[in-house]
Amino acid sequence: MIQQAIEKTYSDEKFWEILVNKSSAKSGPFDGGCLICAKAMQLAIDDADLVRITSTLNGGQTEHYGIRHEGVIFDMDGRANNEHEWIEHFQKNEGVFDRELNFSTGYDSATDTPDDAWAVKEISKLFSKNLNI
Repeated sequence: MIQQAIEKTYSDEKFWEILVNKSSAKSGPFDGGCLICAKAMQLAIDDADLVRITSTLNGGQTEHYGIRHEGVIFDMDGRANNEHEWIEHFQKNEGVFDRELNFSTGYDSATDTPDDAWAVKEISKLFSKNLNI
């Protein structure tokens, strides 16, 4: 059900209009908009934890955000069954092989990843609608 909602939201023109044209990220879900997307999914799904991939750069910078729900990790690319699978998928898709990547939970207050409460709420509405189809 979550996977299908991700696919429907990702293919919705409204999603792209909000994230790329109207949010503070001004980018897609893998080049700056990941925190907004993760928070939007978290808002729509009960008992979802914010999770992130960190690297060894700059003392442990955050590379990407997602959520974990009932042990499964989700981002706008879909699902991963565990932390290792999620990191491996991220490495392959983003070509990040020059540094060690790790898994962490929660928000990184030192991150410079764009956050936008309005965009989170609007994308969460789209995501929620797609969860209920």
